[in-house]
Amino acid sequence: MAQRVRKGLATWLTGSSSPIFVLDHRRVVLVFNRGCELQTGWSAGDVIGKTCQLISRGNPELIETLTGTLCPPESVLQGESVVVPSVLHRKSGESQHVNIHFFPLVKEDSPTPSQILGLIQHRDYDGIELVPPSLLQRFELEEHLSELHRKYSSHSLIAVSAEMRRVAAQAQVARNCSLAVHLVGEKGVGKEHVARMIHYDSPLGEQRFLPVECGTLSHFELSRFLRRLFEQSETEFEGCTVYLKNVELLAGDLQVELLDHMKSRDSIRWISSSEKAIENFDSEHFQRELICELTPLTLAIPPLRDRQADLPLLATHLLQDANRQREIQIEDVSEEVLQEFECYQWPGNVEELSRVLFQAQQACSGAIIEVEHLPVFFQAGRDAQSVRPRQITQSLEEILEATEREIITQVLDSVQGNKSMAAERLQVPRAKLYRRLAALGIESPGES
Repeated sequence: MAQRVRKGLATWLTGSSSPIFVLDHRRVVLVFNRGCELQTGWSAGDVIGKTCQLISRGNPELIETLTGTLCPPESVLQGESVVVPSVLHRKSGESQHVNIHFFPLVKEDSPTPSQILGLIQHRDYDGIELVPPSLLQRFELEEHLSELHRKYSSHSLIAVSAEMRRVAAQAQVARNCSLAVHLVGEKGVGKEHVARMIHYDSPLGEQRFLPVECGTLSHFELSRFLRRLFEQSETEFEGCTVYLKNVELLAGDLQVELLDHMKSRDSIRWISSSEKAIENFDSEHFQRELICELTPLTLAIPPLRDRQADLPLLATHLLQDANRQREIQIEDVSEEVLQEFECYQWPGNVEELSRVLFQAQQACSGAIIEVEHLPVFFQAGRDAQSVRPRQITQSLEEILEATEREIITQVLDSVQGNKSMAAERLQVPRAKLYRRLAALGIESPGES
């Protein structure tokens, strides 16, 4: 009879639509039911037999991301029932906030649980103030890594245009190797975003990403950073990625120091960027050998004006990303707004588009951004670009003479031809004013 009950319980657990899983005392998955499969997108065959270890990862394509979420805290192994707030990743990439209830199953003859039953429930409230600090920190870490992966995964790169499809293909190569990468592109095109995407979407994505601004940090700060980077133990920076932003601004002596360190330390991944191709710099400005070390792979990020095909999806992507922090959810921009965007040259590139959409969101109370919601600075920039430049038919000397003649004539008229007063107002010596009057052929009443 007992065997029949256990068999019936196992059948119910396996087929239940409620997400239920069972671990043994070693944290090995014994049961991963139909509800868990529907909730996570992973099959029981993928999960059963895996050991759950407390490893926080943000990549939903890794089974360790799921099993890390299913790992119970140590207090459960001591016989305590616990509710843990978690970020549960579906295999397809979506994430959701859940509560995982861990119940220790203790036999009568054993003080410690032989098995642990877990129940996954959707969490539709934000209050987690009663969670112990250690579990709260675990949740915050999972949420942070989830945000990093969502923001910088390959899915975050809009690549409809041929130019950006090439960048996406090159980034795929960069993610799967350890070679140094150099990114070239105008300010605001998204070089740091691509650098972070290459890092966080690579096998070393759990390691640190260290951005270094070569143009704004002082010589002392940069030198101190390099010394610290290479004087610390091998394990401290093992596998990290250093991103040298605007590397073309690095001082000559620091270039030599960086080159020496790069040759002696191969456990660091290097990504650099510049607004112009450093391969074209002369040897007096930039170390030729350092250029070779930094550019085994070079990715040219096109300006926004040269990737018009990306604009509609890029605008929608930026809006949806900002919706995560807003109560009012903006669906898209209107056709009229999109036409305005396509006619604009975007001197600030993707950064400028992001600023425009952010301010438009603040002004929009509906679901669609209209032309009247666009910020003033965008409208001014658009109007400036629509004004055709004046056709120049005179030489610079002729233009300057005509301007000078007009100013002197206006001043003389305002003082009724009094040259002394005119010289004072123009802040020039009286004799010089006489010479300019003669040279410019300006007639005026006699000297007064």
